[in-house]
Amino acid sequence: RSKWTDPAGWPRWLKKALVLGADALLIPVSLYMAFALRIGTLMPHQYAQLSPTYFAITFVVGIAVLWAMRLHRLKLHAFDMHAVARIGAYAATLTFLAISVSYFFDLWAPRSVPLIFGAVYFLNAVAIRMIVLSGITQINRAVGSRVPVAIYGAGAAGTQLANALRQSRELRPAIFVDDNPALHGIIIGGVRVGRPDELDKLARAGQIEQVLIAIPSMTIGQRERLTKTLETLPCEVQSIPSYV
Repeated sequence: RSKWTDPAGWPRWLKKALVLGADALLIPVSLYMAFALRIGTLMPHQYAQLSPTYFAITFVVGIAVLWAMRLHRLKLHAFDMHAVARIGAYAATLTFLAISVSYFFDLWAPRSVPLIFGAVYFLNAVAIRMIVLSGITQINRAVGSRVPVAIYGAGAAGTQLANALRQSRELRPAIFVDDNPALHGIIIGGVRVGRPDELDKLARAGQIEQVLIAIPSMTIGQRERLTKTLETLPCEVQSIPSYV
């Protein structure tokens, strides 16, 4: 298949440019939404006090800060809490920027607008990344022939393995499974964490073809017992004690 049908194969500069462009476009869009929510109308531009200069300065300086904070370098396939925290930090910076622009340039903006602006930007940026990540996953499923695998272990090791597999042309992470009930149902990098007892059903349905054990902290005895239990599944089982 062509690399242009596979987002993972796109040139790195193109992916960074697209992310930077999307993040930059969100600045005026989110600011406009903030005014709309604060004023209570879908057309806040009709207010004479609303200054285009306020939008222009916030936009230009916001792009400069965006570049300085390197948000465009965040990898979509590794979108996790670290990435969310980086976006949150940038959204907080935008809030401070909007307050400063209004104060130093004496431009009209209700006091709550910068706060709403930061919150809306954060939600928009996270939502867009999740949508894009989901789209990439669907494209890979539709045009690819990568083998779907379950990763046993949703800790740091399992997450690193999933990130590595997303770059693979042969395997793709379909689900995490973990013994910790507190993790069940959460999404890590676009992949759901399920219960170990789901594996048999998923394997018989063809939704997974391999199980990769990614718990390096296990003792040899624990690993052997788990492997023996999983060998009853109608799919291949591999233990990966170290892959970094």
